[in-house]
Amino acid sequence: MSAIRTRLQVAVAVLTVSIAVCGFVVWVVSADARRQIDQLATANSDSIQWSLAQSEVELLALLVAVGDARAQPGDPAMLAEVRTRFDILYSRMRTLTTGRVFQTLRQDDPARRRLDQTEAALDAIVPLIDGSDDRLRDALPTLQAGRGPAPGGAVRVAGGVRLFSGSPTASANRCPRPCTTWPCLSG
Repeated sequence: MSAIRTRLQVAVAVLTVSIAVCGFVVWVVSADARRQIDQLATANSDSIQWSLAQSEVELLALLVAVGDARAQPGDPAMLAEVRTRFDILYSRMRTLTTGRVFQTLRQDDPARRRLDQTEAALDAIVPLIDGSDDRLRDALPTLQAGRGPAPGGAVRVAGGVRLFSGSPTASANRCPRPCTTWPCLSG
């Protein structure tokens, strides 16, 4: 009977140690999972900030292309550059307004309104971009002057950067003048 009792004690000890080891492994794996989730949450916020800041860069690139096209009205390559820059900005803004990773941004009412206004302003410009060279060339002064074809559309892409940067004025202070004076895309 003593041998059975000893085997039973060994089996209980092995079982106890096995449960303890399994518990430790689960704890280590869950701690690692928490760390990775925290890193992904930070990466998501960084991605939003980067995308919004990049939208500002694309807006400025479009404004530079418009200025260049006005300076060289006879060069069709300049109008092609305006169209390319617009397409890039339009695509980036569509990603912001439809991308799953930007859902948090769209849940903020002021940011949602800015994105909706920006989308409407860009949609209003599409006929100029997709139209004839003459029509786009004729609209360049209006676009460069910051009046754009969508009256009342006042959106600052930088507002979304402020929302996710944690600093209410950081992005506005860094935003170059064209980004704050073009009513269609800035406010």
